[in-house]
Amino acid sequence: MTGQQLKWIAALAMVLDHISVALMSGNLDDASNLSFAALTFRSIGRLAFPIFCFLLVEGFYHTRDIKNYMGRMALFSAISEVPFDLAIFGRFVNWQYQNVYFTLLIGLLVMYGIQQVDKRYLGSELGNLLKAAVIATGCGAAYFLKSDYHIYGILFIVTLYFLRGNKNRQTIFGVLMAACEFTAVLAFIPIWFYNGKAGKKRLRYFFYWFYPAHLLVLGVLRLWLLVP
Repeated sequence: MTGQQLKWIAALAMVLDHISVALMSGNLDDASNLSFAALTFRSIGRLAFPIFCFLLVEGFYHTRDIKNYMGRMALFSAISEVPFDLAIFGRFVNWQYQNVYFTLLIGLLVMYGIQQVDKRYLGSELGNLLKAAVIATGCGAAYFLKSDYHIYGILFIVTLYFLRGNKNRQTIFGVLMAACEFTAVLAFIPIWFYNGKAGKKRLRYFFYWFYPAHLLVLGVLRLWLLVP
């Protein structure tokens, strides 16, 4: 299974999740009162985040220009925020919760920081302390910004990063971390079959734009259908 095929699975799961929240009277943090259909959509949606985190780690290792990669993440974090707030909260600005691109961006910065520490202090006590400080800073940034999945999201990304190269351990620890959202563990089934290939590159930017575009559509539909 290529990286692009994984992206399609994650994108479909994400759309169903956001449909549940935006159009089916769902709540981002509370699934206790959802209808069966909305709960089903949300359950399928749990597959998206682990796959996107896995692909972020793979992208970090394979990118030829890490600064350009981080720049794209920062750009789409900003572009996606209004559509995210509109679809999820029904208003144009909500400072209490930020879209998942911010979490992925912080995770990318943390991996880069760890990599730079390893280049200078690999295996030393100072290096371990510096890496812990980098991770703590990333967790603090995600918590302060209130980005989607916040501290948990950063720790999830870091876990997949440290265990890359050992498929068994990455899967075991990934499943254990994902178990807090039960259906999220199923994301590691398609991840297991990842073949290390990116797939067709012509759709690379499509997936960057897909996130804010589908949220904008859902946001407009939410205002049209749900606002009196």
